[in-house]
Amino acid sequence: MRRRSLVLGPFLAALAILGLVSGFIVQSFEGLLMQFTVLAAFMPMLADTGGNTGSQSATLVVRALALKEITTKDILCILTREFQISLLLAVLLGLIAFLRVIYLGGGSTIPDSYSLIRIGFAISLALGLQVVTSTLVGALLPLGAAKLKLDPAVVASPALTTIVDITGLLIYFITARLLLRV
Repeated sequence: MRRRSLVLGPFLAALAILGLVSGFIVQSFEGLLMQFTVLAAFMPMLADTGGNTGSQSATLVVRALALKEITTKDILCILTREFQISLLLAVLLGLIAFLRVIYLGGGSTIPDSYSLIRIGFAISLALGLQVVTSTLVGALLPLGAAKLKLDPAVVASPALTTIVDITGLLIYFITARLLLRV
């Protein structure tokens, strides 16, 4: 137990430092957020959804590894299954986000030349992409840890949080910028 704590400390410190990247990403898209304040309202949903789908995927893979139901050699089968599930979730959760923007986003400040439908599509597409990537990252991290002879349960969760935050923000802002053409 003591050995694990000695190794885990520097690992968590490195992830905390890497987590500063999230703040830099938000700061670099500050102009987009100022122009479309409605985007800020959906950042928590994006982070939560990415974290939840990634954690669920990681938990299932860690459990299957522990029960010897899978090995690292099953990676293609696992990723294919997780991808299929994540697509279904992406459609469902993207639709929920779209409807949320359309019906409850009317009070937000948006430029005159934009519609809530266009903004809702950008947000829902970004959320869907986040669900897919988070699910795949959630499956890959414990498999990678197992391949490197590390404890998948210890490595997957902290690394997943940092990676999903960073990739989620990048996906969100880049998708919004491209679809809103700003």
